[in-house]
Amino acid sequence: MSGMTTQGERSPELPKKKDLDEFIVAVRTHADRLGRPANVYETFAVALRDYEGKRTERDDVMQRIRLLFEGYPALIKGFSRLLPHAGEYILEAGSRAKL
Repeated sequence: MSGMTTQGERSPELPKKKDLDEFIVAVRTHADRLGRPANVYETFAVALRDYEGKRTERDDVMQRIRLLFEGYPALIKGFSRLLPHAGEYILEAGSRAKL
């Protein structure tokens, strides 16, 4: 059954590529204002990989993203909508979606 793991747990679904791409464009737009454009994507991708790899919980990832996007509530809100879905796409996309 699609969306289920072998243990019967629900696995994260892939986000709509358009939604993730739009979010990445928004992050790119604000990266310079965030004061650390060189590591914004890296921090963002690592947080998603940690979540997808079940190395951290959703709340921990959200805390990291809140710190990364501090002062940009629209980015935080956008990320929270993608979080349950975005990690697997980032792992598959690799460098395709760089900031």
